Amino acid sequence: MLWAKETGITCDFSDHGESFFIRTNHDGAVDFKIVSAPIAAPSPGNWTEVVPHQPGRLIRSMLLFEQHLVRLEREDALPRIVIREIATGEEHAIAFDEEAYDLSLMPGYEFATTILRFAYSSPTTPQRIYYYDMATRTRQLRKEQEIPSGHDPEKYVCRRLYAKSHDGIEVPVTVLYAKSTPVNGTAPLLLYGYGSYGISIPAAFSPNVFSLVDRGFVHAVAHIRGGTDRGYGWYLDGKMKKKMNTFHDFIAAAEMLVERKYTSAGSIVAQGRSAGGMLMGAVANMRPDLFRGILAEVPFVDVINTMSDETLPLTPPEWVEWGDPIREEEAFNDMAAYCPYTNIADKAYPNVLATGGLTDPRHLLGAGQMGGKTAPSQHWRQRHTLLDQHGRRAWRGVRPFRSTQGNRLVIRVRADGVRQQPIMSDDFGDRKFKSTADARETIWQALTERKLARFPFPVRGRIPNFKGAEAAARHLFTLPPWRDAKLLKINPDSPQKPVRVEALRRGITYFMPTPRLKAGFRKFDPTRIPPEKFNEAAALSTSEQWGELVALEDMPQVDAIVAGSVAVTRAGKRCGKGEGYSDIEFAILRELGHRAAPVATTVHDISVVDDFPSDPTDLPLSAIATPQGAFEIASPLPAPAGIDWSCLTERDIEDMPVLKELRDLGNRH
Repeated sequence: MLWAKETGITCDFSDHGESFFIRTNHDGAVDFKIVSAPIAAPSPGNWTEVVPHQPGRLIRSMLLFEQHLVRLEREDALPRIVIREIATGEEHAIAFDEEAYDLSLMPGYEFATTILRFAYSSPTTPQRIYYYDMATRTRQLRKEQEIPSGHDPEKYVCRRLYAKSHDGIEVPVTVLYAKSTPVNGTAPLLLYGYGSYGISIPAAFSPNVFSLVDRGFVHAVAHIRGGTDRGYGWYLDGKMKKKMNTFHDFIAAAEMLVERKYTSAGSIVAQGRSAGGMLMGAVANMRPDLFRGILAEVPFVDVINTMSDETLPLTPPEWVEWGDPIREEEAFNDMAAYCPYTNIADKAYPNVLATGGLTDPRHLLGAGQMGGKTAPSQHWRQRHTLLDQHGRRAWRGVRPFRSTQGNRLVIRVRADGVRQQPIMSDDFGDRKFKSTADARETIWQALTERKLARFPFPVRGRIPNFKGAEAAARHLFTLPPWRDAKLLKINPDSPQKPVRVEALRRGITYFMPTPRLKAGFRKFDPTRIPPEKFNEAAALSTSEQWGELVALEDMPQVDAIVAGSVAVTRAGKRCGKGEGYSDIEFAILRELGHRAAPVATTVHDISVVDDFPSDPTDLPLSAIATPQGAFEIASPLPAPAGIDWSCLTERDIEDMPVLKELRDLGNRH
C-alpha cells in the first residue's frame, strides 16, 4: 500500500527510475496536478510539484517515457497534448489548425523511445492516427478512418463559437455545416447537449451527422455546465443547487446561434440522451418557442419522484449528483425548479420524439409516458409520439396508472376538461372512520409506510406532502372555478406549493395567509415576479421577498380557495391536521362580508376515504384533485356563514389576535 485511501482523492502512478510521477487531485487540486515522489516514500509529505494545479485546465491523463512526460489536458473545451522534457522541464504543445477537435493518447509498449502515438479527429475530419517524434517535433500520418460512402473535409466548415449565458459566463459551442449552406437564418439546426455527471462532449468526427449536414442542416454541440469541458469547476457549477445553469447555458447557445444567423427561432431541433433527455424536458418547458422539435432519447424527466424513491437501487447513489429531496428541503425546491415532469404546463410545445428502453429500469418504455411520467398538456399529447427501440409507434394520448400495490395496471384516455373520479388503488376509498383523528393517523401512517410522502418529514402532525403533488395541481386547474380564476387564496403548506407555482404560470394572483393571520395575507402578483423566480416565490422559506403584505381589511374577494388536507371524502368533507386554521380563515373572511368562494384541495389518492364525522364549522370542499384526476362535488356541504364563537376558547382567541378584534368589533355593534 502506497498510503491510506482518502475519500474523493484520485492518484495515478507511473514509475520512472527511483521515482513515481503522480497525477492527483490531492490538496484541493480539483483539475489535477502532477507531482513526483521517491518510490521508497511516496506519501504527500515527500512530493515535489512538477505540473502545478491550474483551475480550468483539467489534466486528463499522462504517459511516461524515458526522456519525456506527456500529458493530455483540456481547457476551454479543447484538448491539448503537452510534452515535457524530464531533464530540463522544457514543455511544448502539439499545434493544430482547426478551431475545434478531439485528441486521445495511445499508450505503447516502448519506454525508451521518442515516438508518441495519438489520435486526432474533428467535426470535419475523420479520425487520424499519428506518430509524433517528441525530439524533432515532427508528425507522420499512419492511419485514417475510412468512410465507405466517401468524405471530403474541404466541403465543410467547423467553427468554435461562444454564447453568453444568463450570468455572463461564456459557453463554448462547436458548429459544423457545409460550405454550401447559407448563414442567413434560413437553415435548420440540430443542437446537442448533455451537461451532467462531469461528462464532456468532444468535438470529434461523427459520420452520422452528415446525413443532415449534407442536406442543409447546421449541426451544433453546446458544451454546457455540468460537464468538465472547462474543468471540474464547470461540472460543479452545473449540479445540485446550480443545476439551472445547465439549462440556461443550452438556451443561451440556441439564442446565440439564432442571433448569428446560423438558424432562426423555431427552426432548431434539440437532442439529448438520458440525463441529456432531462435537459430536453427542461428547455422545452422553459423556452418552447426556440425549438421546432425535441429528440429526447431515454430521457430522465421525472426527477423528483425518482429521487424521492429510495427503494430504487440507483436512487441513493445519485443523491450526490442531484440532491436528496426526501431529507433536504433545499434539494427538493431546487429540483422543483427544473424537474421536467413537474414543470409541464398547458402551452404549445415543440414536436417531441421520446424513446424508452425495453429492459432498462431507469428509462422504461410505457404507454403515454415520457421517461416514466405523462405530459398532460393537450399540446404535448397531440404532438408527442413515443417509439420503441425498433422505431414502432408505441402510443399516442394514452396514460397509464399503476396501483400503489404494484399489482395492476389501469389504462385510460384523458381529454382536457373532462372531470373524472380518481382511480382508487387501495381499500381506503370504502373505509368509514369513527373519528377525524382516526382518519388522520391512518393516512399519515399509510403515506409513510408506502413511501408516498415527500419532504418535509415526519408527515405526522402536518398537512402531508405527497408524490404526484404537481400532477394534482395541474388537474385542479382543469376545473372551471380555478382555471378561470383571477384571484385565489391558497394555503402555505408544502403539498400546495405546486398549486401556487401553477397559479403564477397561469397569470393568476394568489393570496397566502401569514401565520395566524397576524400580518394579514401576502399577495403574489405574477406580473411582478420573474418567471424564473416562480418556484422561489411559491416556496414558504423564500416567499417573503416576493409577497406584498395585505391587511385583513384590505383583502379582496377571491374567486376560489385551495386548502390543504390530510383526509377527504367524496362527499366533500375535509380533515386537516387538527388545528382548524383553514376553517377559521374562511369564517373570518365571511365575517368581513366575503361571499363563500368554492374550496378545493389537492391530496394523494389514498387520502380520499368513504366517510368520517364532520362538524358544521368544518370547511366543506367543492372539488378534490389527486395525482390521477380531479372532480367537483355534485352537492357540496353548506359553508359556514361566519365564526361560531361558542366553539372557540379564550386560548383560541389569544392565539389569533384578529379574532379578538372581530369579537370586540361585534360587541361594539
